Amino acid sequence: GAILVSTISPNTEAFSGTASTRLGNFGRRDAKLSMNIPLVEDSLAMRFSVNSVKRDGYLDNTLDGRTFGDEDRIAATARVLWEPSDIFTADLFTYFSETNENGAAFTCLFANPESNLAGQLSYPTGVGSNLYTFRPACNSSEDLAKDNKVAVNISEFKMTSELAGLSLAWDLDNFEIKSITGLGRQQDIVSEDDPDGTSIEALQSGFLTLESYLGNSGITVDEEE
Repeated sequence: GAILVSTISPNTEAFSGTASTRLGNFGRRDAKLSMNIPLVEDSLAMRFSVNSVKRDGYLDNTLDGRTFGDEDRIAATARVLWEPSDIFTADLFTYFSETNENGAAFTCLFANPESNLAGQLSYPTGVGSNLYTFRPACNSSEDLAKDNKVAVNISEFKMTSELAGLSLAWDLDNFEIKSITGLGRQQDIVSEDDPDGTSIEALQSGFLTLESYLGNSGITVDEEE
C-alpha cells in the first residue's frame, strides 16, 4: 500500500505560529515549533516546522551499562508556495530528520523449555573448547526482563533522511498540466539487533551483517537514494 502525508499549505494572509512541549518520566522532553510567514502579498509564503523528541531509556543492559529503549529524533520541514498568477502555482517541500537511538532490545523466552532441543543448543565461547549452553542464557534473559534489564550485544537504530519535492501546476481553461519531481535520500543507516536475546554472540541481524557479506562486492548498504 501507499501512505499519503499532506502537510499544511503556507498562506499569504497572515503571520502565525504555534509552539508546544511535552515532559514526562524517563526524561521525556519533546518540543515542536511551527510558523507561517507571508513573504510577498497574495503570491509568496513559506511555512516551516521543527520537532524534537527525546526520552531516556528504560532497559539497562547488564553487559555494557548502556540504556536501551531511548528516543532521540529531530525533524524539520519547510514548504514554500508561489502563486504569481491565476494559472500558475509552484510548491516546494523539503524535509530533514535524524535519528540516533538504542532499540528496545530483544529478550529470550523458550516456547517449549522441556524439549530435547532446548537442552542441547550450545555455542563456542571462543576460548578453547568451552561451550555456552543456550538454555541457561535464555533463562537468565527472561529473569532480567522482569526487572527491566537485558543482556544483549547490540541494539541500535540510526538514520539521516533528506527529502525534497517540487510541484508545478498550470491551470488552463480546459485542462491542467502538472509536473511533480521528488528526491529522497537516507544516509548513515544503522539498524542492528541481537535476535537471540541473550549475552551469547550467536546471532546478529542488520546492516553490519549485510555489509560484511556485500561490502566486498562494492554494494553499499548504509545509504539509499
